[in-house]
Amino acid sequence: MTNYPINLKKEKLNHFFIFVNYRNKIENIGQFPVCFIVPATEIKTIWSSWAGKPEIKCVSYHTLRDNSKYKEQWKLLEV
Repeated sequence: MTNYPINLKKEKLNHFFIFVNYRNKIENIGQFPVCFIVPATEIKTIWSSWAGKPEIKCVSYHTLRDNSKYKEQWKLLEV
């Protein structure tokens, strides 16, 4: 399972996390990765402890995949 460790310093309105997953096809240059854009102010709603260590937070690919409101949401970055 793919997990992305998170080190959140501050939750700011203009900060975002961008998670990139190559779907196990990184060697295929014609295959585009899937990207998830998550506002920093929402990251705590989808993170969990990593490998049973409460001091380390992470977001799992399955959580992102199952919460499609973040998938390819590049419009969130428009100024």
